[in-house]
Amino acid sequence: MTSVFQIRTAAAGVFRALRLGVLVGALLGAAPAAADFPGDRPGPGTGPSAGPRPGLRQGVLALAPLDDRQGDRSAASAAEAAVRDELETAFDLVAPVQLRDAQRRGRIRSVDGATADELAGLGRETGAGRIITVTLHQALRQTVPRIALSGRAYDTATGELVWAGFESESGLDGRTLLGFGVVDELDVLAARSARRLIGDYLEAVGSRPRRGRGVRRDQAAGAALGRVAIIPLGAVTDRAGTNAAETATEALRAVLYDAGIELASPVLVAEALRELRFTGWGGVDAATRGALRRTLGVDHLITGSLESYDAAGSEREPEPRVALGLRLLDTASGRIVWIGGGERGGWDGQGPFQTGRTYARGDLTLHILRDSVKRLLREGLAGSRNTTENHSRGSAEPNDSDLRGTR
Repeated sequence: MTSVFQIRTAAAGVFRALRLGVLVGALLGAAPAAADFPGDRPGPGTGPSAGPRPGLRQGVLALAPLDDRQGDRSAASAAEAAVRDELETAFDLVAPVQLRDAQRRGRIRSVDGATADELAGLGRETGAGRIITVTLHQALRQTVPRIALSGRAYDTATGELVWAGFESESGLDGRTLLGFGVVDELDVLAARSARRLIGDYLEAVGSRPRRGRGVRRDQAAGAALGRVAIIPLGAVTDRAGTNAAETATEALRAVLYDAGIELASPVLVAEALRELRFTGWGGVDAATRGALRRTLGVDHLITGSLESYDAAGSEREPEPRVALGLRLLDTASGRIVWIGGGERGGWDGQGPFQTGRTYARGDLTLHILRDSVKRLLREGLAGSRNTTENHSRGSAEPNDSDLRGTR
């Protein structure tokens, strides 16, 4: 009788052979590196190619220092190195010291917190047409490691957002029925997630074929929404509420971008909110929505609250539980035109032999957001208004006063 050890040994040998074949194929048939930013779809702040901009080298990127929100220097270093390696396969990267010196001269602590003028200054000094930022939201060194990363790309000439991505996974996500594919080391998981994150950017600009995951783009539904600004989600949960809400906000940004919805740049939105002295995450008032409509051409605002961001289960089989609510607001009328969100556990809908489980909270958040955005695109604003009216039956018509939240 064949032993389990023999089965595992044979499977491992087949895996090594397949991996070697993929590597040889990549070496023999590698495509030339892209010299520009090919394949950009008209979207958030972008349009048809207008040719090279004076003083900026097309195809040159600047990679900002990774924003480590977890304080795990080892995982952050592994992720940042993987991001740089992936980008260097397709683009010329500005030397880290060059961008760092430019930030110091401009007194710019964070690229994501910079103004449009400051981004333009960084572009002029470094010659980069775009700047990419990456944030490490979660890095858990436990029996089952878990990671969450987000990324954004900005056009240095305009400050507009040209890409948004989000990746979250656990060491158990690739586990097979025979027990293979488990990742025990957080740094290995961080590097893998970082490569996937930047792989999404390379797909977005046409340097790699798209994998077809996420929300299917609906141009007609996206056009009906117009230009959308995200107001950072508020946190009702007590479990690291601010960081969890930021994680959910970036996951929402990535889902909306992937669905083809035109997004106002978070840099421009944050700059406008600072000028308004706006501090209420998860909420917005009439003055704020009016200012965003006038200055940024925003047609709708989307915001909401993270109500639960917990972990249950055991140390070896963790089960995340996430609940969040979303609201879409018309900036012209102040009317809430759509309500979305959901509540889910990581083991909901699992298949036989524990297949189909989700172990990372960030990944579960993505599932909830994708389902909500799919429903928004499928129903459209007309169908969503019926949902809103049913939700608010017996009360006054919902408007922007219902969106005021606390941090």
